[in-house]
Amino acid sequence: MKKLFIAALIMLLTIQISNAFEEKTINALAVSTEGHKGVVIKITVTITPGSGKIFVSTPPLVQIDMQSSAQLAALTACDLLGLDFTNYNFYYFIESDVGLVGGPSAGAVMTIATIAALKNLSINEDVYMSGTILPGGFVGPVGDLKYKLEAAAKNGCKVFLVPKGQLTTTATKKIGNVTAIEIVNLKDLARTYKIDIHEVETIEEALYYYTGYKLQIPNASLNLTSYETLFKKMNDKMISDVEELKSLTYSYANKNEKAEELINEAMNLTNKSYYYSSTCRLFLSKVYLRWELYNHTIKDQKSFDGEYENIKFDIDAMKLHLKNEKIGINSFQIIAAAQERVFMAEDSLKKAKELYPKNVSEALYNLAYAKERLETAITWYSLKKYMKDYATLDKKALESRIRFYLSHADSMIVYATYLYGNEVLIKSADNDHDMARKMYDEGFLPGAFAAAVDSLLSASMSIEVYYADINKSVENYEKMAKVAIKNAEKTTTPVLAAAYYEFAKIQKDNIWKLHYYELSMKIAKLLSSVTKLEEVKASIC
Repeated sequence: MKKLFIAALIMLLTIQISNAFEEKTINALAVSTEGHKGVVIKITVTITPGSGKIFVSTPPLVQIDMQSSAQLAALTACDLLGLDFTNYNFYYFIESDVGLVGGPSAGAVMTIATIAALKNLSINEDVYMSGTILPGGFVGPVGDLKYKLEAAAKNGCKVFLVPKGQLTTTATKKIGNVTAIEIVNLKDLARTYKIDIHEVETIEEALYYYTGYKLQIPNASLNLTSYETLFKKMNDKMISDVEELKSLTYSYANKNEKAEELINEAMNLTNKSYYYSSTCRLFLSKVYLRWELYNHTIKDQKSFDGEYENIKFDIDAMKLHLKNEKIGINSFQIIAAAQERVFMAEDSLKKAKELYPKNVSEALYNLAYAKERLETAITWYSLKKYMKDYATLDKKALESRIRFYLSHADSMIVYATYLYGNEVLIKSADNDHDMARKMYDEGFLPGAFAAAVDSLLSASMSIEVYYADINKSVENYEKMAKVAIKNAEKTTTPVLAAAYYEFAKIQKDNIWKLHYYELSMKIAKLLSSVTKLEEVKASIC
């Protein structure tokens, strides 16, 4: 019956099952909504060549958090295997006797089944697990483990896997008419069922119990010296601009301590050949210098309005210029960086207008940020002349990919909200999503692409900072970033990904290291995906 159902659905979607990879079925665990009773559900994953689409089908209803889990399972499986997610379509078929399937606790087993299908690995049916899937391949906490263990035991479980730190759990207990909370030691409970129980922290650990396969993120050697020439051009220009702005600002005001501190940091980074990282420090120093200048030169509404209109004119002119640019294989990332920064400048300028004169200091800071962020857009765009394009990218293919990333970013925000991820990062993800949508609607496709990736990254990080081992995440994403950059180098020059990789290396806070390594990896994969030959319209330059 299941085979007929699967075949019918695939025919309906005009997918040829003959092109599919191995189909894999795995046992998952849930708790009935009718009471505290564990149930076993079956999840079958079928993968075909495709374009990154994900389908979740189940005879009962399915909640949005399970749909989000399926998306993250597919993305994570491909990341861990070093595969391009957009090469495949993923079909998750769920069989359950309960009326409503929901909750993210099947995310980890969905990831295991996806990897098994992609690698054609046999799944040990005696192994059961309950755990959420977290970005970076970590297994996250779940509830109701007592009831799930009981259901697994009744179904012949021999090995039970739980998220790290959850060998002790809680459960409700009825004492007369009173419902009490009891502490349950799962090791003791598993012993009564003659079940081996183990904690797992990562998908790699869980996969070994299920398949005997040792998944390791490959190591790749990465040499950033080939990018130094471009980064140094940016850095030299920024150093010159800082000196000019310092001279102007200090003719009105005393030295700005924060700006001077950033300049000193930048010079140290320059001496170590971390040119892009130096440029980032110099950008921030310019914001503080410009802010100091504005505090001494903008004294009333008229002077504010005059500077506002000047910056707005320059932003509009730059937007018009960038919108009409041809998008090439190599210039895609340069245009994306420039477009995203122009829209950041525009957003900050709007905030300045809203704040003045209610909060003069903050308004002038936003005005300064808008001015200097626009300058970074111009600096990034100046690199275009050094990037040789051998083909232009097809607009329809780009639009399709942007919609794909917008959809997955939206799902990740929902998932992060459900798991009570970091509120600041979720808000940042929302803002990036709004900006990406605005850029897409206005036709700024490369920038929309980059902003959508930023949104996806912020949403995933909002979960990682609470639930994952940050140190291990940093280690994993550094490896994945290097692999992704090396793969991207086969078809393009991933200067933007290399820039973020360099910036990650100098971060002292592991959260920021994670942020930029993950961003580097996602940008490199994005560049690889948009340079596929079937999506390139030949246009030799």
